[in-house]
Amino acid sequence: MNISEKLNLYSLSRAIFVIALAMAPAWSPSRLPAQSIAVGSPSTSYIFDAGRSSIRPLIGFAGSSFLGDAALTGVQFASVAPNGTSAVIVWPDRVEWVADLSKYWESSSLIGGSLAAPNQIFWDRTSSTAVFSSASERQVQFVQRTGGGFTLRTLAVPDSCTGTLKTLDADAANALAAVLCTPDQQVATGGQNLFLLQPNAAPALVQLPSAPVSAAFALNGAFYVAGVDSAISVIRTPASSSTAELLFTETENSTGAAALLVRSTEQLLYSADSGQRRIRVYDLNSFQKVDDLDAGWAPTQFQPFLANSFLLNTGGTSSEPRLLLRTAPQRSVLFVPAGE
Repeated sequence: MNISEKLNLYSLSRAIFVIALAMAPAWSPSRLPAQSIAVGSPSTSYIFDAGRSSIRPLIGFAGSSFLGDAALTGVQFASVAPNGTSAVIVWPDRVEWVADLSKYWESSSLIGGSLAAPNQIFWDRTSSTAVFSSASERQVQFVQRTGGGFTLRTLAVPDSCTGTLKTLDADAANALAAVLCTPDQQVATGGQNLFLLQPNAAPALVQLPSAPVSAAFALNGAFYVAGVDSAISVIRTPASSSTAELLFTETENSTGAAALLVRSTEQLLYSADSGQRRIRVYDLNSFQKVDDLDAGWAPTQFQPFLANSFLLNTGGTSSEPRLLLRTAPQRSVLFVPAGE
């Protein structure tokens, strides 16, 4: 089945699902002003829709789902946790941790002392710890929810990190962040620098065989980096070492992986090829390709989302569907229509 046929099938599934909802007994909580949950639904998970500055529910089931109407609007930035229901929301005047998006008013908490304008957020798999990164404030912050409050640890990037700042990945559970510094052309002297940041330790400049494009921490603690020349390298103990070991080169990806995902328990590495709109899977023991998935649209990330699934794109346009990679029980790319 090609991409067009898949989207037609999902659109038909959406229409059937909407008709079923319309025929079901009506139920919705009280309608409140901005920042309220809009309607009740059988949804159990949410995503951030940057194009519409909103949080939207994912309605339906794997392989036959769509994005519902906005549940929260006026959102400056947000990141939904891997459990699909918790989130960190950046409003113009505050940053909140929401334990359950379906009960926003009862479960939202102000994060006192938070970075004012985080533009990247990374989670641990338990959805209880997050790492904030702010390009404008040039800081990284580890945030852990502890009982009724929060524990915060804030790190500034080193002075040698000039130009544009981007966090390639963060290991929230082990308090590690990989920050890429790209000097402005006017002052660039040595190209990009990649630093490993952690509390109670000096920033460590990562030694790589080629300029980094993307990176990923594995659950076993190892740190993998994709280079611009398609080289894949690893630092097996990033908390104590900053020298990378070259593993293999992706012969089919000419520009380097846009994003990496490592499933250390299965010894598999997933590589996002945005240029050819594919997800390639490699065995980390043999370094051989074991799967090649057609994504349909350009995959740019592997954002953890519910069990064994990852969001592949941010939905840059109103017509672009959201892509979900499911790694088990069978590897597949699922399409979630964005709606009107």
